[in-house]
Amino acid sequence: MNNFMLIVRKKMLFAFFYVFLFFTSCDPPVYMDLYIKNQSNEDISINSIVAFDGYKVDSIHDLIIKNKQTHLLLKCESIIDIDKSDIPVYLKQLNIKKEGKNVNFNTIDTNRWDCEVISTAKPFAKSLLHIKSTLTINPEDFEDK
Repeated sequence: MNNFMLIVRKKMLFAFFYVFLFFTSCDPPVYMDLYIKNQSNEDISINSIVAFDGYKVDSIHDLIIKNKQTHLLLKCESIIDIDKSDIPVYLKQLNIKKEGKNVNFNTIDTNRWDCEVISTAKPFAKSLLHIKSTLTINPEDFEDK
């Protein structure tokens, strides 16, 4: 009977170990939200957004963002780490206009986007859980250079 109990305890310990290993080895999903912040004095229009989320290409046309407002443009999800260098992976084309004039910079340029970590997965995890990236549009972005 003693040997039987010892075998049962070992099996329970191994089962606990495998369940623990299974749940701790999975990578948590990582999210990145892309926002447009309109700091110009007039409304801006986004006449074309082409985005790839890993499964399909989404296209949005004729979106108006009022002055001094922020608008969620795209939600991205991944199982690997994401940072602002991945913006061109998800956002293929972004055309922004004000009064018929295009912005005077490349909207996909990652140096123009500000990133903020909203939350992390766990204190000991290296993976980020939620990132907010914002492209701020200012009045001088429509001036001729």
